Amino acid sequence: EKAVDFGLDMLWVDNAGCDDCESLEAMENAFDFFHRTSELDGDMKIQIFGGVHFKYQPKPKSSIEKSVFETWKLMMVPTLSGFATGQKADIDIVKKAYDSLSKNSFSGRSELAIASGVSIENAKVYLPYIDHFLVASSILDKNDERLLKEKKLKMLCERIHLYETK
Repeated sequence: EKAVDFGLDMLWVDNAGCDDCESLEAMENAFDFFHRTSELDGDMKIQIFGGVHFKYQPKPKSSIEKSVFETWKLMMVPTLSGFATGQKADIDIVKKAYDSLSKNSFSGRSELAIASGVSIENAKVYLPYIDHFLVASSILDKNDERLLKEKKLKMLCERIHLYETK
């Protein structure tokens, strides 16, 4: 409800609720959460980024492929992370998630996000697989972590956008 109150068009949750896909109760909870959140303003204007095998969450019971696909089925953008804040995601896990969406989504491909450990130096590794980059740690001002370094942000954006235009 707060996302709608503040006029936000995106929402990020650390746990999409799909890492325990064998549990009917877990899936029902994730489904209920998604529909309560997405229909707050009477229409599907809020894009939800749902954490899958996400840092600081309980050890997943389901494979990355199954968790990503179940998150996608709930109309969330599956969002991956490294094992801790500022730590890069395992590229093999990213590739498995990408392949799962490519094989299983009706359109042959769906959106995938990453929210940990992306930097100017390593972004290129993820570019073939990731549609959305949720970045903070690598572009923060070390003197005041409430602020982003404009130069670093610009460099990261340029790296991502140059790839997209190829």
